[in-house]
Amino acid sequence: MTPREKVLSVGVAIAVSFVVGNYGLQSIRKGMEVKSNEVDRLRSELTRRDTVITDGLLDRLKINRVANGSLPTNREQAAADYRSWLITLINDAGLSQSKQTFIGDTDEKGVYRKLKFSISGRGTIENLTKLLHQYYSKDYLHRISQLKVSLVPREAYQLDINLVSEVLAIDAASATQKEPAANSHRVTKSIEQYNQAIVGRNLFSPVNHQPKLAEAANAQAIKGESISYKPSVSDSDPGQSVRFEIIGEHPPEMQIDRATGALSWTPKETGNTDIIIRAIDSGLPSTYADQKVTIAVSEPPPPVAPPKPEPKMDVAAQSFVSALLAGREGPEAWVRSRMDGKTIYLKKGDKLSLGSVEGTVLSVGANYIELETDGVKWTVGLDESLADAFQRMKTD
Repeated sequence: MTPREKVLSVGVAIAVSFVVGNYGLQSIRKGMEVKSNEVDRLRSELTRRDTVITDGLLDRLKINRVANGSLPTNREQAAADYRSWLITLINDAGLSQSKQTFIGDTDEKGVYRKLKFSISGRGTIENLTKLLHQYYSKDYLHRISQLKVSLVPREAYQLDINLVSEVLAIDAASATQKEPAANSHRVTKSIEQYNQAIVGRNLFSPVNHQPKLAEAANAQAIKGESISYKPSVSDSDPGQSVRFEIIGEHPPEMQIDRATGALSWTPKETGNTDIIIRAIDSGLPSTYADQKVTIAVSEPPPPVAPPKPEPKMDVAAQSFVSALLAGREGPEAWVRSRMDGKTIYLKKGDKLSLGSVEGTVLSVGANYIELETDGVKWTVGLDESLADAFQRMKTD
């Protein structure tokens, strides 16, 4: 073989080797690409399955969370539990003439049972607001499908309230499912905030006017004696009543009659005491008026001497010795009373009691009578007043 042929043979061999090597390399690359695509596919499938599992777990959590607001799957137990809660709801809301009724139920196979109840009662806009607030605060799977509110004729602020409530018992719940303990996310404000927004604008009644009460008043009191003060108030709205209370600082022993506003207080010190009396009407929304009362406490006045009793007419002052006689049984004196026209006949040893004069006759002389009173002897002469003679004995 010539040198040229050798070179040519080597070149052909190299070209063949290059072609064969390139083919093998392409085959390896293609196989690796197929395997890489399979790995990507398997990873994607694994990710999808993980997502399905995660979604399933999340759905299970959601179902469990929803089940907390479900009624028990047992139909009778579900109806009894919800009816018991409705009774509590109605009583707490303060409805009168209330009634709750189980209307019936429908069944969505494999998903839930829907129970329907009706509620009726009578109350004010404030009662209705409280009812709805407590209803939506409860985390039951329930809703109000119908609500009807109407005015009660000739009864101020009273409303007839009727509603229909639908509540679910889902199949995922327990046959002995407990009443939900947590509050619902549907209510985000307090009852006071709702009252301010709803009751404060009472759409079912005319505007409520403020009670009329003087802004300031003065009262007098005496130390150690009970005060007597009652504010004068009026209200132009028919059928309303007014109650009273003391606002702010006041003596701890001071009381007020809520119906009349009469104060009850016995001050122990002198000086001025300021208090605020508030009159609140029974309208919806209620309005009020305040009165500042300044109570001036003074010392009790000095005691007043009792009036002297008018002197009474003394019978003895108009009684005189009219005669001194010698009778059959001894000397005898006649005492004549000019007031009643009567004559008293006296002799030794007789008792005399006439007006302010009392005594015992010791003797009857020719021109006098001798008597004794409390061991003291005294005399009264002819035509002399018994009272004058008796007074002379006291002064001697």
